[in-house]
Amino acid sequence: MAERFRQVVVYGRVTILCLLAAAVVVLVVKNWDFKTKFWPGASDRDVPTLWLMAATAALAIVTFWIFCRMRRVFGDLSDLRAERARDRQIADQEHRTKTLDEQERRIDAKIQKALEPEKPTPSEESLENPG
Repeated sequence: MAERFRQVVVYGRVTILCLLAAAVVVLVVKNWDFKTKFWPGASDRDVPTLWLMAATAALAIVTFWIFCRMRRVFGDLSDLRAERARDRQIADQEHRTKTLDEQERRIDAKIQKALEPEKPTPSEESLENPG
């Protein structure tokens, strides 16, 4: 079933490409003899309309390509900024973790010191046990 669906999709694409090719051929044949006076830098002579259409199409394709490249570059730039922000956040988190570990260690040491029974100093021992 999946192979049959794939086959239909492929034949559909081939049909669409053939129709587009036929449309291009019809467009070229219909405009073969037409001339225009609009052409940048050559307004004093007639220029075939097909050249104008080809130049417009090429310019549109190049413009689209440039905009796609620019969009990709700005996307990469955005990714780099996000990565730097994430790295800074990770570094800040590690710094906070180290600071809290150090504070916890100091607090634990103070608690241990406070909970240990006080050991009498040697001079106090001699006063309590004279012999």
